[in-house]
Amino acid sequence: MKNTDITSSAQRQSIPNYVYDECKKCAAKVLSHQSASSFSIAMFSDFHYPINEETRTGVTHAADALKIIASEVKPDLAVFLGDYIVGGPNSTKIDSLRDAADITDMMEDAARGIPQLWLNGNHDILPYNDNDSLSMKERFSFIGSKNSNTVTDSENVTANYGYRDFDEVRLRIIYLNTSDIDFECKNAGERMKYYISRRQFEFVINALDLTCKADAEKWKIIFLTHFPIDWPVLRRRNEQGILMPDEEPPQLPIILDDYVSGKKGSIYTKDGNVEYDFTGKNAASITASFNGHAHCLNSGVIGNSGIPRFTVPNASFGRENEYGQNGNYQHGEKNTYGKSINSATDTAFNIVTVDPKNGKIFCDCYGAGYDREISFK
Repeated sequence: MKNTDITSSAQRQSIPNYVYDECKKCAAKVLSHQSASSFSIAMFSDFHYPINEETRTGVTHAADALKIIASEVKPDLAVFLGDYIVGGPNSTKIDSLRDAADITDMMEDAARGIPQLWLNGNHDILPYNDNDSLSMKERFSFIGSKNSNTVTDSENVTANYGYRDFDEVRLRIIYLNTSDIDFECKNAGERMKYYISRRQFEFVINALDLTCKADAEKWKIIFLTHFPIDWPVLRRRNEQGILMPDEEPPQLPIILDDYVSGKKGSIYTKDGNVEYDFTGKNAASITASFNGHAHCLNSGVIGNSGIPRFTVPNASFGRENEYGQNGNYQHGEKNTYGKSINSATDTAFNIVTVDPKNGKIFCDCYGAGYDREISFK
């Protein structure tokens, strides 16, 4: 490993050997999956900084590890899938502004020289015990403003959804905001309403249309979200914005199913119906979707589309696999891969390599967890 190339002498002295050892193992796996046609993405989620001192240490090691691994494998992109801070009734707005600046600055520096995409998470908007929360504009100042070379909703930029094209590998990455709201309540005891706005649904539908590309059939699409695309809370709402019953399906899988089938369709939002027609507009293939939020390494398939979905593990220390522990195996796991202090498993993140030539996706895990591999068409 080229340790001398990536950190100052003082930084090297503060990085434990177990971080370097884990970086060496992770980098070797990634290098074995890379080729001239592959595309590698460093993926992080759910920092919850600083939920405790162990989390402060663990996410610092995650930043150190990104620098070390990136010096070897040279990722094409670094993505951050939300929940940078804790938020909630045990915090204040001043606390969260400080914590958000600390963690996002740390990770932005760790990914310096790598294209970056930053997404919103639900904890980044939670109300605080001073009955205030970060506005959409304030959230954008430390999250979405770090994105570059992206196509966004020009009339709703601070909502932080968009896409970025990588023409050299014919890849469009669509990133969404699954908490696309300004705060709807000031009372920390009220439940926040998370959803995708009608404007964002319309943006997604347009972003799926790659007929502007002469070789659209050779393009691939990857989705990035904080909530899983098939997360139940993303189901439709009535005119008052109230969630429909649990048996109602989430809206995004309906759109993706119809895209894959090349069909017409519509979805209902609290702001009215959104109609679409993918007939003759579905030449590009959706390769996969990646999300955070569930604090585990769950994998699944979105709706009837056959599109694989991967959960990126939480970089924070604690709250491991709470959905699986409560019996939710759609988005949780039966086994829990807990964090341990004074070891490389004090944090976790993935280096994802998409190998289109062989139709493979490799999710190589740093820290607590395991590696995943899946084939795609």
